Amino acid sequence: MTENKKQTKKQKPKKVGTSRYSLLIIAVMVVLLAIPSYIVGNILYNAYIRQGEPIVGNRFEHDLSPAINNTQVSTIESELQGYEEVERATVNVQTSTFKVFLDVNESVLEENYESIANRAYETVLKTLSVDTYFTAKSGQHMYDLEISVFNQVERMDDESFIYFHLTKNSTMEIPNIQQVSVAKNQEVADRLRTEQSLRDLGESVEEPEPDVDVEENEPVETP
Repeated sequence: MTENKKQTKKQKPKKVGTSRYSLLIIAVMVVLLAIPSYIVGNILYNAYIRQGEPIVGNRFEHDLSPAINNTQVSTIESELQGYEEVERATVNVQTSTFKVFLDVNESVLEENYESIANRAYETVLKTLSVDTYFTAKSGQHMYDLEISVFNQVERMDDESFIYFHLTKNSTMEIPNIQQVSVAKNQEVADRLRTEQSLRDLGESVEEPEPDVDVEENEPVETP
């Protein structure tokens, strides 16, 4: 009798809803894990296939307007080449700097270099207005101007080497000119040349001790 009751006992049905809910949770977790994995993988793949390619950009976008063109460069270079003192004139634009290089005859006296640089400056401005091309305005960056006047390009250590440099950046009202072939502090310049010569020969150079105005054993007052 007992066995018949066991056989006729109904089995409880499985909860199908609970099983489907668990599968749904697993599927959602798989998707959530797959999305960041795909993004990271895509970034790594793009970085790999683009390895070695230059990054192209323009940091002067919305600046340097109007731009200096090749015709203007050629016109200025031709006029500068016509100077009696100039053996070779080179004009180019590097990034945002308009550069002029004047290799003058070695017979030109040192006191005439500054006037040549100023004449070259005026020649440039005849074609390129200073207000239009070399003056920054309302946050817009414009061109800087550099004019180099020198008498030789190879023997820079020679005592006869003369080099004047005129600079006018877009934030300056007037240009600045200086002779860069003469040291402002000749004693320091000579010491540096001597030290460099010793380094070139492989010899050690002792670094100079800093100048101290405080006498030895004298207490130093602190504020």
